[in-house]
Amino acid sequence: MQQTIHFSKDFDFKAVHDYIKRIPQVKQLHDHSVKMTVFKEFTTDLVIPVRSNSIDDGLDILSQQYQNTKLTTPKIVNIEETEDKLIVTYKPFYKSNYNVSLKITK
Repeated sequence: MQQTIHFSKDFDFKAVHDYIKRIPQVKQLHDHSVKMTVFKEFTTDLVIPVRSNSIDDGLDILSQQYQNTKLTTPKIVNIEETEDKLIVTYKPFYKSNYNVSLKITK
C-alpha cells in the first residue's frame, strides 16, 4: 500500500514530524524492535544505518537528516508499506529528485 500526504505551506517542520508519528502504520511499530536505515537520495546516494531499534529514534534521525540537507520543509510525504517493511519518504515537492527516506524492516 502506498499513501501520499500533501502538506500546505502552513505546516512547519515540527507539525509534519508530529503528524507522521500519528499515522497508524507508524504508531503500531512503537512497541516493536525494528531495523532501520536512512537513505539520502541526491546526486549521490548516502545510506546511514540507524543504531537504535526505536521507531521514534528513527523518525527523529529522518527529520534531522532532512533538515541537514537545507531543503525546504517537506510538502510531500510518501508512506509505502509492504508485508515486511515500511518506508517513509520526505520530499520538498512532488517530482523532486532529492529526498530522504527511512526504511523500517519489521
